[in-house]
This record gives sequence, structure tokens and C-alpha cells, in this order.
Amino acid sequence: MRPLFLLLLFLFPITVVAQSLLIYEDSVNRFEIGVPNTWRYGVPKDKSTSFRAVRRATDSTDVVREQFTVNVLYDKPADLETSYKEFMGYISKAPGFRILEQGEKEIHGRKYKWLVETHKYNPGNEDVINYVYFANSGKSLLILTMVTSMQALPKYRELYDKIASTIKY
Repeated sequence: MRPLFLLLLFLFPITVVAQSLLIYEDSVNRFEIGVPNTWRYGVPKDKSTSFRAVRRATDSTDVVREQFTVNVLYDKPADLETSYKEFMGYISKAPGFRILEQGEKEIHGRKYKWLVETHKYNPGNEDVINYVYFANSGKSLLILTMVTSMQALPKYRELYDKIASTIKY
């Protein structure tokens, strides 16, 4: 029976879309995070973020919006509640800002606040989704921001949850 099963697998392969994650370790900012193995990633030359990963286009018609950044900030050492309120005050100024979901989650022993928000993004004045995780170590803040379009959120939500579950900070 087993040889027949193996033969059937080769004759009628099953296609499964799965995204393997590579673990990126940042020894300077002391965090690690999973990155989809087909995405481009690294630290931008201009150091505008601590880390950035971007989905690769599947073809010339594919408009890539999916990406995530990690920012580690050392000048805001307040507690989680205080620094999160300050963060919310800052991001809520974006045009068309609206919170869709929010909550708290513990990942690898650290408490995170998270939210899914939408706002208008220029150029094009289109609605974008930011799925954000926010943590405070007492010495620094870590902000993970995962970006997609409103239409693509259902497609990428599971992957973004998987990425977030790998954060060690």
C-alpha cells in the first residue's frame, strides 16, 4: 500500500502554498524575526529603519505593497503604556486614520500591543493597512509594521501573524 501511495504522490502532485521563514538576527538592536524566504530583506542604506523586508513581484503586472519594517528606537525609554499612547498620538494624525482591530499578545515572554489600522497613503490617495506590533524593553522600543492593501489583508493576515510570532526582542 505504501509504494502505491508514493507512486500516486509523484503522478498527481498536490500543490500547497506555504511560506517558509528564515530567521534574521540583528545583533546591534538585539532582535530576531522570521522573513519569508522569497522576500528581499536587509537594512536600508539610509538607515531609515532598523530592518526592512519586501515581497518580490510575481510578474510585471504585480504591484507589490506587502512589506514590513522593524524600527528600534532608543530615545523613548518610557513604560509600554506611556510609549504606546505617544505612538498612537503620532500615527492617528495620518489622513483617514481608523483602527480596525487592536489588542495585546505575549510573544516569547514579552508583552506586545498590536493594532490593525488603515489610512490614506499618497501618492494615489489609496487606503493602506498597517498591522503593527509594539513593545518596550525599558531601554528601547520595537515597532514592527507590516503593510498591505485593504483587499489583500485576508490573503496576507496568516503570514503576518506567523511573522509576528517569531519576534524575539
